[in-house]
Amino acid sequence: MSTTDKTVQNRRPPLVLVIDDQEWSARAFESVLSPHGYSVIRCRSARQTLEHIQTISPDALLIKADLPDLPGSELCRLLRGQAQVSATTPIFLASSAPMRRTQRLEALSSGAWDLISLPVDAEELLLRLGVYVRSKFEADRAREESLLDIPSGLYSIHGLLRRVRELSHDAHRHHNPIACAVIGPEDEWAERPARESDAEPDRTAERLVRLMNSVGRRSDAIGRLSQTEFVVVAPRTGSEGVLRMAQRLHEAAVASNNQEGGSELRIRVGCYAIDDFHEAIIEPVEILVRATMALRRAQRDATAPPVCFFGQTFSVS
Repeated sequence: MSTTDKTVQNRRPPLVLVIDDQEWSARAFESVLSPHGYSVIRCRSARQTLEHIQTISPDALLIKADLPDLPGSELCRLLRGQAQVSATTPIFLASSAPMRRTQRLEALSSGAWDLISLPVDAEELLLRLGVYVRSKFEADRAREESLLDIPSGLYSIHGLLRRVRELSHDAHRHHNPIACAVIGPEDEWAERPARESDAEPDRTAERLVRLMNSVGRRSDAIGRLSQTEFVVVAPRTGSEGVLRMAQRLHEAAVASNNQEGGSELRIRVGCYAIDDFHEAIIEPVEILVRATMALRRAQRDATAPPVCFFGQTFSVS
C-alpha cells in the first residue's frame, strides 16, 4: 500500500482540481489519480475555474500551462488570492512543450509548487502529489487544532470553545456572571463568498480586528468566528455590562469611520448574558450560540436596532 493510499484511509479522499481544455490529457490525469483514492473535478478554462473555486476547497490543483482564455501561470496567481486555496495547497503547472527558464521562473513566482511534463509520468506524479497532499493535510490539521487564528492573532474557533468552557467553569464555581457578544458587519459579508476582485471582506476584517483589540479587556476572550465575525466572551459581566460593551463597540466603529476613511463600517452586535452561571442549566457553548442567534436577528431584520440581546431587543443611540 502506498503512502498516498494510507493518507486516503486516514482522512477524506484528497480533492484534485484539474484545469485542462484538452479532453485526452484531462482524462489521463483522472485515470492516474482516481484508482489511487483521489477525487477529481475537471474544469476546461480559467473562467470556469474561478467560478468553481467559490464553492470548493481543493487539496491540489493541476493546471495546463496554455489554457485558451488565460496563461496557466496567471490563473495560478489569481487562485493564490482565493480564500479556498491556502498557502499550503500545492499547484502543479503542466506543459506538453519544454518550458524555457523564464517560463519556469514565472510559473514558480506565480505560486506554482511544481512543473510537470505531458504526457504525464504516472508514477512520478503520484509520488510528488502524495508528498505534497500529506503535507497539506498536516498543515490543515495543525490549523484546525490551533488555539489562535494566525491572520488576526485572536483566538480561533477551537481556542474560543476552550476558553468558553474554562471561563464558564470559573463562573459556575464562584456564582459569577458571564456574557458574550458577537460582532459582524451590517451587510453580512461573512456569508458571501470571496471573489478575486472583491477585497472588501478582508478590509472589513482588518478594521474589526483593530476594533476588538481597542475595546476588549485583558480578562476577555476575544476570537474570530468567521471571516468577518468576531466574539468577545466576558467573564464577571452580566446583562447590563455586555450592553455597555456593545455600546463601546458601536461607538468605536462609528469613530473609526472618521479616522480611517474609505467605505463606512456599520456593525451589528448580538449579546447574551447569564447573571449567575451556577444557576444555569445550559452548556457553556450555548452562550456563544445564543449571542450568534441575536446577531443574525440584528443583521437580517431591517427593523432591528444595531444591538440585539437574545430574547429581547435594545437600541443603541
